[in-house]
Amino acid sequence: MVRFPRVIADASRARRRIRAHSHAFDSTADETFSTRRSLAQQGKHDEEDARDASRARQFTDEERRWFYEAMESGLVNEVSKMKEDVETLRRGAGATSNDDEDAIERALEDLIERVESVDNAGDLHAIGGMEALVGTLTRERATIRAAACEALATTTQNHPEAQRHAVEAGVIGALVNVVERDGSDEVRAKGLYALSCVVRGCEEARRAFSLGGGARACARLIGHPGAERVRVKALTLGKHVFTQSEGDMASAIEFGAVPNAAACLASDDVNCREAAARVLLDIARCVDFEKYPKAVDDFRSQGTIARIARARETIAGMKDPDDVDANSETKVALDALDAMLA
Repeated sequence: MVRFPRVIADASRARRRIRAHSHAFDSTADETFSTRRSLAQQGKHDEEDARDASRARQFTDEERRWFYEAMESGLVNEVSKMKEDVETLRRGAGATSNDDEDAIERALEDLIERVESVDNAGDLHAIGGMEALVGTLTRERATIRAAACEALATTTQNHPEAQRHAVEAGVIGALVNVVERDGSDEVRAKGLYALSCVVRGCEEARRAFSLGGGARACARLIGHPGAERVRVKALTLGKHVFTQSEGDMASAIEFGAVPNAAACLASDDVNCREAAARVLLDIARCVDFEKYPKAVDDFRSQGTIARIARARETIAGMKDPDDVDANSETKVALDALDAMLA
């Protein structure tokens, strides 16, 4: 049998999966037999049915062997497909034809689907998948760059092992470059989402994010003049990173997180308004105002105060119960913020 790095080489894990499925296979037959026997005993079948139930077919050794082999073959095929996808990304590194671009895009779509599996996501690095995705972030076609960001996000979301592998592969720096410089707002939004997935709950990733200027990029993008989706993703990321270290807080203040977030309070998007209110409240609660006088100036500026007041007035004037409910979290954050700044 062909062996692949770590994925199938870890035979014990493969056997555990096979045994798990085989137990389900066996229990299905047992449950069928038990159900039929119970029904017969309850008098819901005549004697002939009861005899049939007592003779419920048992799986032969050959059938069980076929089942085990099919399961193991499925595991190997899964890894083989991932390797093919990664190889396609590598081969296309220097290619620019439409056919090459199409092949890369198809490979990314397939890879995104496969790394939804926790096991596949954890093993992607073993076949060079992380590095291949980083290389794909600079492709000419925007949809490819966006798909590469999505693949990185799917791989690392709630997956500590994959997050650490991403840091080792230089994913943080590559994504920060994407969100700062890419000309496509769709790519930038997916890059911010990928950064959120890599950084959240991973100390190694958070440090790499700080050292790579991630907080600076995030603060600036909260005031992005383009698509609102970019601002929402930047606010969501900022809510998790600005208060995690003094360095990130300093970058947030220096690069305009407070006035940028205050401007987002006027958004028509309820998610944008809520994220902006949470970012402002978290910064106000955690920043050292004596150490960062700019934070005092930003929060006390007429623009910030006026935007907070207008947002509170807008929510207070809502009559539709659905609107009131949708804005409840924003109201709580703004009321707390107003009390702090009074």
